Amino acid sequence: HELVEVRAGLLGLALQDALAGAGREAAGQADHAVRMALEQLEVDARLAAVQALEEAGAVADVLIAGDSEVDLSQTVQRLGERGFRHVLAEGGPSFNGALATAGLLDELCLTVAPRLVSGSAKRIVTGPTLVPPSELSLHTACEEDGYLFLRYRFPGR
Repeated sequence: HELVEVRAGLLGLALQDALAGAGREAAGQADHAVRMALEQLEVDARLAAVQALEEAGAVADVLIAGDSEVDLSQTVQRLGERGFRHVLAEGGPSFNGALATAGLLDELCLTVAPRLVSGSAKRIVTGPTLVPPSELSLHTACEEDGYLFLRYRFPGR
């Protein structure tokens, strides 16, 4: 997003320069300057990303899955290739929805607290409608101090 914002700013400056210039020649020069600036920005952004990955790789095992956004199916596949057979994904409704949409959930752990609250919070899973709706099978249920700890499984997964 930062790159897009910077590009928009450069294009705006180039347009102002072109309008202030004397005709087509100035507009062509401004357009050339913007193209060169954008190419430099892309290279700089890629270099910054490479440097950030190198720094992260020095202290953690870095996994790349996807070009412009994380590909969750590819992520799970690559984790499996590295020997991870179980993945515990803790996230909010959008992340849970992305996992559900990709068909990557095989279990859902749900805690029910003995509190009644209201607000505009999202549901457990937010995203496109799952068609057909996912059927769950209760695997375990535990209670402690009024809290319910429920573990559901998706049959056939």
